[in-house]
Amino acid sequence: MNNNYNDFIKEAFIRPIRTVTLVDDEYPTMDVFISGELSKEKEDNKPHLKDLISICREPSNNWMLDVYDGIPQNTDGEKLFSSRLHNSDLLILDYHLGGPGDDEPGWDALKVLQHLASKPHFNLVAIYTKGYEGGDIERIIKDIVCSLQKVPVIKEIHEKLAEIIDGALDDWSLEIDGIQTKLVDSITDLDFLSSVREYGDDHK
Repeated sequence: MNNNYNDFIKEAFIRPIRTVTLVDDEYPTMDVFISGELSKEKEDNKPHLKDLISICREPSNNWMLDVYDGIPQNTDGEKLFSSRLHNSDLLILDYHLGGPGDDEPGWDALKVLQHLASKPHFNLVAIYTKGYEGGDIERIIKDIVCSLQKVPVIKEIHEKLAEIIDGALDDWSLEIDGIQTKLVDSITDLDFLSSVREYGDDHK
């Protein structure tokens, strides 16, 4: 039996692609090209966009490409998501959409993912990023996974129980330095996400 699943993956996820949407506020859209009002940033990215267009036009792909340069919002600050996003077969998403700092979460990109996750239409999303400061990619993966989970429910502990816990931690700290940090560090990401999944509320 052939254990190479590349052909099956290509058949299931790649061959059905007909439409591609690039979501990146540093790339020029068709509207920008027509208006001729290209910022230096968008002008500099024209060669990269040309490369992407070439890939989409390859006979083996033959994909239609659209460029979406950000997520507008209404006067109340609510994000206005275009139907083009969830109608696209493949979404190429810049994690740093909206220009957050090098060490800040890509809130706009995370909102796009949450929006897509709430729709019945299946989307394939390719996220590209340079990572957080220092090239930290793993933390971005965690942020993406956490953003698609339920919101943790944080309940207040009864005052007497809280006193018992604090007293026990104080006693324990006399025996082991930094016990609270060690306890927190002992909880794996999988443990945390499993708890959120079981006890959390649906994210909004």
